[in-house]
Amino acid sequence: AVEAGPAPNDPSTFGASKNTSLFGPRVPVQQTERQLIAVMPEALIVTDALATVQYVSPGAQRFGLIEDSAMTLAEIRDILKLVSADSVVRERELAIPLDRAARAAGRRTFVSPTTSDRTLMPFPALKAGKTLPADTLYLHVRVGQIADDSFAIFISDMSEQRRFEIMRRDFVTNVSHELKTPAGAISLLAETIGDAADDPDAVRYFAGRITKESQRLAELVHKLIELQRAQDAPAMS
Repeated sequence: AVEAGPAPNDPSTFGASKNTSLFGPRVPVQQTERQLIAVMPEALIVTDALATVQYVSPGAQRFGLIEDSAMTLAEIRDILKLVSADSVVRERELAIPLDRAARAAGRRTFVSPTTSDRTLMPFPALKAGKTLPADTLYLHVRVGQIADDSFAIFISDMSEQRRFEIMRRDFVTNVSHELKTPAGAISLLAETIGDAADDPDAVRYFAGRITKESQRLAELVHKLIELQRAQDAPAMS
């Protein structure tokens, strides 16, 4: 009996032959690779084991991590060294001072090993009204081996998320402290009204104070609700 071979469009055979795309036998390889990288949420840098850069995605150019076709950030080079030794994928979050990245960004370029094109690696300028936490760039880095001497470095900018977390923590701490003031005042004023039951003017005065403190309490609760909505917004979008 003769066993039937795999079907022409069997997904398990995609990429089995040289220069065939993983996504199908008729898919143009380089064009599909570029489109895949363009739609990925992470930025991508491909290097060899010595941290010589082979490819930089457009999203990775803004971080200013490359100088003369070499990965300059020591923390990433250290991760790359570990991965090249045992082929284990590693992830870390790195905190990089903005002044350190900005100083280096002015002189960093990437020279493509295939086309000799030079690409500037500018660091993004801060815009009015936009700040980052503690003047720090927070990058989540994932490094893994993809070929004999090629390593993929995926980078996600976590700075905005960390900035929001810092703001949220500070706000919740402040509001928690502020809530004690109107809550304590309302309790004290209610007790005072009981003692001044025979004095209509005093009752009206303290009742007005209770109303004012209640409004303050309601405003603080409203701010907490708005904070929760802001936190949920990225997940909903």
